[in-house]
Amino acid sequence: MGKAYWRVIGAALLGLTFAPTVALAEDAPAAPAQSLISFLPAPSAPADKAKLGVNVASLPSDGVTVAPPVLPATSGLYFSADGSWQHFDLPRVDLGFVNTTNGTDGTPFSSIGPTVRTNITASGYGVDLAAGYHLPPGTLSPAWGALPRVELDFSMVDASQRLSTLVVPQVGLATTGQAGAVTGLMLNGIVINNAPICGNQLGSIISCPTRSAEASDFSTWHLGLKGASEFQFGMVTATPSLSIIGGEGQNDIRLNQTQTQLANGTPVILQNYAAHTRLNWDDVGGKAGLQLKVPLANTLTAAISGSLGLVDRDASLRGSDNYTGTLFGLLPLPLPPQTSPFLSTVSNNKNTMAVLTNVEGSLTVQVTPAISLRLFGGMNYDDSVPGVRAPTYFGSSIASPGGTPARIKFVSEISYYGGAGFVVHF
Repeated sequence: MGKAYWRVIGAALLGLTFAPTVALAEDAPAAPAQSLISFLPAPSAPADKAKLGVNVASLPSDGVTVAPPVLPATSGLYFSADGSWQHFDLPRVDLGFVNTTNGTDGTPFSSIGPTVRTNITASGYGVDLAAGYHLPPGTLSPAWGALPRVELDFSMVDASQRLSTLVVPQVGLATTGQAGAVTGLMLNGIVINNAPICGNQLGSIISCPTRSAEASDFSTWHLGLKGASEFQFGMVTATPSLSIIGGEGQNDIRLNQTQTQLANGTPVILQNYAAHTRLNWDDVGGKAGLQLKVPLANTLTAAISGSLGLVDRDASLRGSDNYTGTLFGLLPLPLPPQTSPFLSTVSNNKNTMAVLTNVEGSLTVQVTPAISLRLFGGMNYDDSVPGVRAPTYFGSSIASPGGTPARIKFVSEISYYGGAGFVVHF
């Protein structure tokens, strides 16, 4: 795996290895058996016996002679699993053919933007797994809250998009009456040295329909070591947490475009373009979170939570593309000195600090003292999602020696999710 995997999993395993050992080694005073964790409010008790946290095992006051009920034992270990539907807005793809000005302008055949702009809205699934350990009573000072715990979390998402579009460029007609053109632009910034005319020209109706097929495969995983505790404020239980997090992500994009110049319905020039770009990134950083929960009924609890994270993100881009063209289906294009097929490659690396935020709402049902089920939905915000900045060229596509190659860009995006899960205490 990547460097983020080894840096984070090492810290996480070290924490989980020593946390229970340190906790059990504490010389804590003897205490009555503790119950399983519940989302129900604690029975009231005199002020001198009140405890922070929500615990069904809160004991009666000293003045009550009735013995406490027999409660099942707990080891302090718990496990949770969530499954979710995920929806991502990802950086736009502007690769492939570009529209140009007409040939009579001061700078003929200069770029006026991509022919096809593809907005990526990938959908897929997410999995979250966590294993945690509640420290024994007396391990930490009450100032640290009730039910302190350490938790190892793993999460991953996998999403994709498949999109096909048909665009018929109408370049330059509205203002000049002259036709523009469509030309190919390689990932390395080299423009194809021909530009098929599109529009009404010399009495002919010339069109350039462009078909585009895009496939995006997006996936990420994150590992975190979290410490959390609970504080009681009336009916509300607040659970702050701090986490060390790290992980990896990738976005694999394949694009295929076919552009045909039609003169009065007859094919004249056929251009084909295909590109494959792959973005990879590593994240290492930290996150602070807060959950607020309140009981709605004997076995039903509502909660809202949020988090703020900051990670160091190293991103890399690797890409390749190819172009082929023919005139009347016979003469290869582009014309010399370029030759068909035309190939290029690109690579780029970039680093940034990314801000990650999350908001989530949930409902939890206590099925048994040891098992709870929950429904949830939320939103993630990432201010630095890696994407591919399109290449550019300068001047005329006929005379331009090249331009700026494709490179990494960082774009703020929002994702949404919803799902269900369970928690089991042992």
